Amino acid sequence: MLASVTTPRAVDGLCAGLDCDRLDVRYRCAQALVRLRKRGGTPIASDAMFRVAAREIGGLSGSGVRLAHVFAVLSLALDGEPIDLAFRALQGRDPTLRGTALEYLDHVLPPAIRGALWPILGADSAVDLAARRSRDEVREELSRSSWRFSAEGRARGSAGA
Repeated sequence: MLASVTTPRAVDGLCAGLDCDRLDVRYRCAQALVRLRKRGGTPIASDAMFRVAAREIGGLSGSGVRLAHVFAVLSLALDGEPIDLAFRALQGRDPTLRGTALEYLDHVLPPAIRGALWPILGADSAVDLAARRSRDEVREELSRSSWRFSAEGRARGSAGA
């Protein structure tokens, strides 16, 4: 219900929900905040979202709902669309696209977040800075590749039918 109200008070309430002991409540609050942000709701403090993400990463042990939750929170601290694309690329089977997602995350994540998240993602912490593309180049490649996510999802869905 709070996700339909775009007032600062509603945003504050949803942000407070990110501190709940229950993951399902934190997850739903983050999802509501993502929907509000997409509709142009009240701005959300990036520093606060990075703190939430760092705390959630501390409890991660792999993929699943908690990793999706971390990426939802990161999408509130950063530009949401490329973070969502990066998360989807990391879930896929294309190693090149996965590498592009990691390269983008390397550009935008604060060092402490990146350092904590990299082992969970199975990423190599060494980055070849000499060969590194700009953040905008990597983001553009993620955007161009987004059609592959939907095609991959349809292929998996029809394979099980």
